[in-house]
Amino acid sequence: MEQETEKEKKRLQVHEDKKKHEKQGKKKMKKKKKEEEEEEEEEEEEEEEEMEEEDQKEENDSNYDAEEEDEGEDKGDEDDYNQEGESTEEQEETESPGGKSKKLIFSTLVGGGIISILLFVVSLSKQVEKGTVMNLEEQRCSDDSTVCPKDWIRIFYKCYYLSSDQKTWNASQKMCRSLGASLATFNSIEEMEFLMKRIGSSPYWFGLITENGVSFWTWENGSSISRWIWIKGTGCAHLSRGGISTDSCMSQRNYMCSKVDKCF
Repeated sequence: MEQETEKEKKRLQVHEDKKKHEKQGKKKMKKKKKEEEEEEEEEEEEEEEEMEEEDQKEENDSNYDAEEEDEGEDKGDEDDYNQEGESTEEQEETESPGGKSKKLIFSTLVGGGIISILLFVVSLSKQVEKGTVMNLEEQRCSDDSTVCPKDWIRIFYKCYYLSSDQKTWNASQKMCRSLGASLATFNSIEEMEFLMKRIGSSPYWFGLITENGVSFWTWENGSSISRWIWIKGTGCAHLSRGGISTDSCMSQRNYMCSKVDKCF
């Protein structure tokens, strides 16, 4: 028995040594492969650097040739300009005092025209800036300056209408649109909580709906709802003092409309 046990141990040891040797061999192969890849990358980088240096050298040579040509042209232009300047000075010396006064008047008129143009540009830019500020002020008008129709509630830069009659969800939406509005939408939880305090015990349809039985809620205009709105079920949504609930869109309920109206 002891001999068999010893043989088994040796067999296991040989097996483990073999596995260990295989692992070491694989590691060496991976290491060698990695080194070869790194060498290839280094060679590619060196080739790219050499190509860039050659391109840069060619570009510098072409720029140098172009600069020499420009210098030659500039020198010729300078000589021509000096000759013209000398002839102009000679003409000015031969001109009469009356000719000099005419040139002075012409220069004054040109300078005055340039100043007038600059003043006009500055004035125009100020008017544009003023108009932009006024537009921003109109967009940010306070809630107290919002104009709402009679019997509408003014809050959060919007106007709300709470109906006294009851209709289906679709009929309610048509009625709101006839009033230049839509079934109410909420931009914040504070806005919704304010309306919950204003409505009575009856629930009111507002602008949340699911279509084709899919439990994916959207506003009546197709936009996604905010994360703070938690609702489950399908159909159409209504709001009461207890929060948001759902019901069949064919049910008869009160409805609330909302719209953004003008400022004073």
